[in-house]
Amino acid sequence: MATIFRIALADFMERVRRTGFLVAILLTILLGCMFSPPSDGGYVTLVFDRYVGVYNSAWMGMSVAISTIVFFSLIGFYLVANAIGLDARSGVGQLVAASSVGRTKYVLGKYFSNLAILGVIVMLLMVMAFIMQLMRGESTAIHIWGLVSPFLLLVLPLMALVAAAAIWFEIVPWLRGTVGTVVYFVIWISSIFLSRKPIPLGHYLTLSDPYGQKIPIDSIAQVVHKQFPDYNGNISQGLTLLEEPVRKFVWEGIDWTAPLVAGRLLWVFVAFALAGTAAIFFRGFRDERAITMQVNKTRTEAGAGNVSDVGEAFISGMALDSVQVKAAFLPVLRAELRLMFSGLRWWLFGACSLLILGFVLSPDASTRFVLPLVWIWPLALWSAMGSREIRFETEDLLYSSPFGARWLLTATWLSGILVALLTSLGIGMRLLASGEWEPLLAWLVAAVFIPTFALACGVWSQNRRTFEILYLALWFLGPLNRMPIFNFMDLRDSRQPFIYSAAAVLLYVAAVIGRKAKMNR
Repeated sequence: MATIFRIALADFMERVRRTGFLVAILLTILLGCMFSPPSDGGYVTLVFDRYVGVYNSAWMGMSVAISTIVFFSLIGFYLVANAIGLDARSGVGQLVAASSVGRTKYVLGKYFSNLAILGVIVMLLMVMAFIMQLMRGESTAIHIWGLVSPFLLLVLPLMALVAAAAIWFEIVPWLRGTVGTVVYFVIWISSIFLSRKPIPLGHYLTLSDPYGQKIPIDSIAQVVHKQFPDYNGNISQGLTLLEEPVRKFVWEGIDWTAPLVAGRLLWVFVAFALAGTAAIFFRGFRDERAITMQVNKTRTEAGAGNVSDVGEAFISGMALDSVQVKAAFLPVLRAELRLMFSGLRWWLFGACSLLILGFVLSPDASTRFVLPLVWIWPLALWSAMGSREIRFETEDLLYSSPFGARWLLTATWLSGILVALLTSLGIGMRLLASGEWEPLLAWLVAAVFIPTFALACGVWSQNRRTFEILYLALWFLGPLNRMPIFNFMDLRDSRQPFIYSAAAVLLYVAAVIGRKAKMNR
């Protein structure tokens, strides 16, 4: 147990010193303020038809906790799903493979490190809920249990499951990349909408779903019915803009019975069991160590050969003639496209299918069903833009090559745009043939905006996951659910193409600035 604790502590201390953790803390503080809007803020995060609770300890704690459940069950996963990967990339995994640390102890240490990271965020949100209750001033009486119990019994058990899921998604090979990002996003969306009421199992256990949202929501709905008999049962979670004034009600919190508490703690044991089971499938770092040793051996042999011939190379170098390097942009663009499509025959088959469907289906069906798929299918290709050379450690070679630094960013950008245009060409040709010029403009703008967004995210974050997370959220809210603000293919609003054109320009400028800053380091 001491070994597990030391592994968890060392990993936790290493990760909290990273810039990403500081960004997560600042984002948590910002969200803590947003989750508890003022009465005249024009929006709410939890509303029952047109009724919201008074900001006492119970309501403040529960409303912030429910928003945390929805938001951080997604963001928290992507925040911690890199514990094992960091060791593999930094070389620490080689030391672990050569040590006497067992796989189970190592995996459990990483699990508890994940849980500690998420626990810090939950505790910070709990403190923010306390501060925001005092700032809102609707009720200054502090009831500690009413404020903290939602975080302890609803949020923390869910974070335990998220921490265990992150371990599994790192251990299973095919879940480590873009596929894993999409799979978890689908699981997250499905589990939120499939939330169920708690199920009593005898006198000692009431089983709730992992989110546990139905426990407080049912309790609050009963109170609203008693105070306002005309309540129609509608509930809205998340950011909800108010079109009319809301009415206040008083809710004093949940009566946490022993069966309810036992049902929530059961998920903590399930999470621990999942993390322990993951150790069985963890192959360790021995394969990575063998590959690294072979690479180092090859480098050593090559270096030895160069040293032996250093005198001859120096003399020969004195007689070398100057060589003129001709500028050639098209080969760079062609190389970028080859890298993008390398080993993706299955992807090309899907892209061709979407292309054909865009041609043969009716315009309405293409817009409603094919277009959302078109804008998500190249996700793995777009997310590699701007960070591929970082991931494969070739940036020094590329940046030192003639014209490479100048043209590589542009070639990467254009290749992403070409992928977007080719994937959605069927829909574009239909719009052109029918003379629908405004939708055609929206299509072109989207084909430019998405790769530019990917490029800026890759350059600044130096990883592919940042774009995958942000774009999945944008795609879900926009093209899939057609929310006007986020839908870059909104054909009803003629302003959208101009808004996203301006966004694309700003993102490209940001990418150029980020690349120049990287090269000048």
